[in-house]
Amino acid sequence: MDARTPSNMAPATAHLVIHSDDHGGPIDARVESRLQRLRAIHAKGSWSTKQESLNLQINDLRGEHVRSVDDAGALVEVCLPAGTYHVSAILGKVRRSYMLALEAGKSFDLYLRLAPDHP
Repeated sequence: MDARTPSNMAPATAHLVIHSDDHGGPIDARVESRLQRLRAIHAKGSWSTKQESLNLQINDLRGEHVRSVDDAGALVEVCLPAGTYHVSAILGKVRRSYMLALEAGKSFDLYLRLAPDHP
């Protein structure tokens, strides 16, 4: 994970949790506690058995790079300053982009939809 933070960036007060599973679909949203989510992820396996790795990139509204994660796991937690961000997820030929607003002192769960599009 690229942990570099620009010096002019506000303090990280918002929490982004990015969910994916090793089959390219969302983790069951009914799983409530963090411990239960981690158990569900562990039971399903990890990205390490896949040939393709999940890469994440987070940019602010000005398009400036904020964070990136190469070979991301099924659960990625990132603390960021409150604001609006573009999140790009790339898994092989599948690319998804999301725009989200993070509020100070709150957590936001992003469930990636990485299954390939079918005609």
